[in-house]
Amino acid sequence: MKVHEFSEKTNPVIMLFSGTICYWKGNFHNVIDKLSEKFLVAAVAYTGFDESDSENYTCVEDELNKIEQYIKEHYNGKICAAYGCSLGGTFVSHLAARHNIHMQYGIIGRSQSL
Repeated sequence: MKVHEFSEKTNPVIMLFSGTICYWKGNFHNVIDKLSEKFLVAAVAYTGFDESDSENYTCVEDELNKIEQYIKEHYNGKICAAYGCSLGGTFVSHLAARHNIHMQYGIIGRSQSL
């Protein structure tokens, strides 16, 4: 898993989670510039879905653990918001339900059943 950040580290963090088998740039390239005016935009590239990643995606649970660990290590366990569509909505839902990190707002475009 890789996280691509845009803007100042002092801005509130919004994490963007793309859909199933979607490239993060394909889902979010049109909104990153505008969002980065007020937020630190953190676009998540799932394991195996980034041009610089040679690992393979395994499962939602493994990816959730990586995402939570990243939030704890880079954002002190707190983010302002997360947006997810399709598979990304599933991640946002699980992040909220597990209570391992603090997220003020979760926005779900559409989630998948597991």
